[in-house]
Amino acid sequence: MTEKEFRSLKTIIEESFGLSLKTHTRETLAKKTLPRLKALRLNSFSEYIAYVTDGPMAKAELHALPGYIMNTESYFLREYAQLQLFVDLFLEKKKQKILTAERTFRVLSAGCAEGQEPYSISMVLRNATDRLQGWDIGIWGLDVNVFALEKAQYGVYSSYSLRGPNTETIEHHFQKTKSTSCDTPRECYRLKPEIVRSVEYKHGNILQPLVLQGLKKLDFIFCRNVLMYMSPRALERIVMNLWEALADDGYLFVGQSESLRKHEDLFIARQYPHVAVYQKRLAST
Repeated sequence: MTEKEFRSLKTIIEESFGLSLKTHTRETLAKKTLPRLKALRLNSFSEYIAYVTDGPMAKAELHALPGYIMNTESYFLREYAQLQLFVDLFLEKKKQKILTAERTFRVLSAGCAEGQEPYSISMVLRNATDRLQGWDIGIWGLDVNVFALEKAQYGVYSSYSLRGPNTETIEHHFQKTKSTSCDTPRECYRLKPEIVRSVEYKHGNILQPLVLQGLKKLDFIFCRNVLMYMSPRALERIVMNLWEALADDGYLFVGQSESLRKHEDLFIARQYPHVAVYQKRLAST
């Protein structure tokens, strides 16, 4: 891959998905996309660039491109302190909703990858309260990577995805199984059906406001360890899209190494012991 090809492909990826690929060297990007050249029987990266821009299957190839270049590996109950705070805020809002006779909750995991995060959200809610009967709780997982979403819907993971804290809590919701989808089939775990059914998956790019159009008035949005990979221009658009999708008193969780300090016009930082969360700032506040 020449330097010109490297810059051209990075530009296509950034303009299409907002990904800056700051950590990708020319060699890394070449290694991740080379299998596509072989599969499509193309002779150079220049031919591949032409294929994803003007080829007969350009839209489909571009649609799948994030799945070839992005790391989707994660684990259950990641950044557990945030999930504990989420449960506390959930129970607090639950009391408020009871007073207003509102019985709905809407939660989005944006950039959900292979589903570890939205399933973790479902698990901690079930562990925290058994008084959810009569409540309409919607949990959505959204990602641009179609391959990751397919794995999420399958609900089978290797033991590596269960390496996080609170192993007993995690394993309570899994059944040991065998599957060729795992690197080590003898160490595969299948999520229990009630957890899989509790999450609905949606393919889309959070750069596009229309993707979130059907997910308005969200009580909670998790967009963790996603913003760090975005270009500055894409970040501005994404933060605004998330702000618009939140309910007026909604909360946004970002990764512990991420910050929205430059967006104080949109979000109020709420600091709790060991963890912070951002609450939607209304235009009048």
